[in-house]
Parts: sequence; C-alpha cells; structure tokens
Amino acid sequence: VQIGIFVAVSLVTLIATRPFVKRFTGLKYSPTNADRFIGEKGIVTQEIDNLHESGAVRIKGMEWTARSFEGSIIPKGATVKVQKIEGVKLIVEKAE
Repeated sequence: VQIGIFVAVSLVTLIATRPFVKRFTGLKYSPTNADRFIGEKGIVTQEIDNLHESGAVRIKGMEWTARSFEGSIIPKGATVKVQKIEGVKLIVEKAE
C-alpha cells in the first residue's frame, strides 16, 4: 500500500509541477541585431572558399567573415545573398 501511495503522489507531483519547471528551463529564442542581415545582399571583398576557410563580405558598411552555402568558390566582387548566420560567419549564396 505504501509503495502504491508513493508512486501515485510522485506522479501527481510531477504532472502538477511540470508547467512551472518548463517555464524556467525552456530555451527561448531572442533575436539579435545581426538577424537583420538575413536575406540582404552584399559584395564579396575576399574570395569565399570553404576548403581554405577564407572569405569576407561587405554588407551595409560592415565587413563579415563568410562561407558559401553550397560549398562552391565565390570570386571577389560577386554579389551574394545571406542565407543564415552561424556564430560570427555569414553563410551566403550567389545572388541571381
């Protein structure tokens, strides 16, 4: 009887406190100012080559380290579009 009561009380307690605990432990997305660059176009200032881990892009007057979305080499002077941001690097693809 004691084991049955213990299990029942434990389950009720877990179910009752789950929303409270979830509110404090849940990860929330908080947008940053860098998110405004996603979808923007920029100019390649240093050839982008993922294999050699090189490349830079200038967007809105700011220079960013960049990598190619598809893994292809993008020459200096090409126009690119930002697909996403990973850490401090822009992931870009050639603009159409």
